[in-house]
Amino acid sequence: MTDKEITELNLKSATYYGAQLQMNHFTEELAELIQAAAEGDPQHIAEEIADVEVMVEQMEYLLSLDTIYIESWATHILLANDIESCIWHLAAPIKSINKLRRVNLATAADPDMSKDEVQIKRQTANHDLETDIGELVSYLNWLAGRYSIAAEEIREIKSYKVQRTRDRIELETGSICKKVVDDKAAAQAQDLADYCKQQTECEPGGCIFATTGEGCILSDYARPELWPDAIAKQQQEGQKNG
Repeated sequence: MTDKEITELNLKSATYYGAQLQMNHFTEELAELIQAAAEGDPQHIAEEIADVEVMVEQMEYLLSLDTIYIESWATHILLANDIESCIWHLAAPIKSINKLRRVNLATAADPDMSKDEVQIKRQTANHDLETDIGELVSYLNWLAGRYSIAAEEIREIKSYKVQRTRDRIELETGSICKKVVDDKAAAQAQDLADYCKQQTECEPGGCIFATTGEGCILSDYARPELWPDAIAKQQQEGQKNG
C-alpha cells in the first residue's frame, strides 16, 4: 500500500469516528508509546510509533491544524539527546488536547461568550497543540533513529493497521460481509507471515504483530483458527484421532 493509499484510508476512518472519539484515541496511543519508550523494546516502539503517526494525521485533519507550521516546527526544534526528554515531549500533546477540550466545554457552557473570545481561545489551544505535535513528530523520528527502526517497517505496520480499521468499519456498517472480512484477514495473515520470514530476529512473543507471549500469531484480527500454532495443533490432533 502506498503512502497516499494509507492516508486515504486513514482519513476515511477519521471521518467515520469523529474528532471527539479520536482525540481520546490519540491520547491513548501516546500513553502506549510512552510505555514502549520506557521499556526500550524496538519492536514494540516501532508498532506504537506507527499508531501515533496514524493518529497525528487524523488530528491534523479533524481539527484543521496548520500542517505547514507543524512540519516547520518539527524540522527546526533542537532535540535533547536523552530518553527522559523524549518521553516528556511524547506526553505534551496530551495536555494540549485536554486544554482544547476545556475550551470546547467552556464555550458550550457559556452561550453568551462573544465569538471573538471563543475564536481567540480556540486559536490559542490549537496553536499549542500544533507546537506540541511538531515536537512530537521530531521525537518520533529521533526514537526511530535511536532504535534503528526503518521507515519501511513503520509504513508496513501503518498499512496493516489502517486496512484493519477500515475492514472493521465496513463490517460495522454492513457494507461488507463477515466472509469477505475473514477472507481478507486470511490473506493478510499470509502477507504478515511472509513479512515475518524476512525478519532476522523474530522470536516467539517478539514479533511486532504478536499479542501474546506464546508465539507469533501474526495478527490480532485474523481468525484464531488461521494462526500457525492453531493449525499445527489441529494437525496433531487429527493424526492422534486417525
